[in-house]
Amino acid sequence: MQAPLWRIVQNGSFRLASHACFAAAVQHSPLIGDYLDLILREKYRTLTARLSSSDWASYVEACRTRDPNMSDWSNSTVNRLRSTVHGMLARMGYVDSAKTLMLQAAFIEPEVLTYLEEKGHEYVLRCITIRP
Repeated sequence: MQAPLWRIVQNGSFRLASHACFAAAVQHSPLIGDYLDLILREKYRTLTARLSSSDWASYVEACRTRDPNMSDWSNSTVNRLRSTVHGMLARMGYVDSAKTLMLQAAFIEPEVLTYLEEKGHEYVLRCITIRP
């Protein structure tokens, strides 16, 4: 991400700064982006009411299948990552809470979306603009 995004973080509201940081996290970590794009998008498409803890475990196993060079993580690492990612999804509004994981529509701040469009961050846009 470039300086204009970091100015959004520095000068924006808490919500705007959070959305900008989330976009940067998705850009930095395909693990997060692909979870949104593959798992969350499918849940929305099939009108599933909530995520489950097993969705993350299945996703990590699928990642290993797609990339045999992926590190072999311990169960505690997989669980910590799940907790972190689900917490992020709750803060961004994709789920109502990290505990219940009920899906809901998330609306990313327009200033962040404009930045991503202008800079050609199509992958990040595709990942974060999913809705039921």
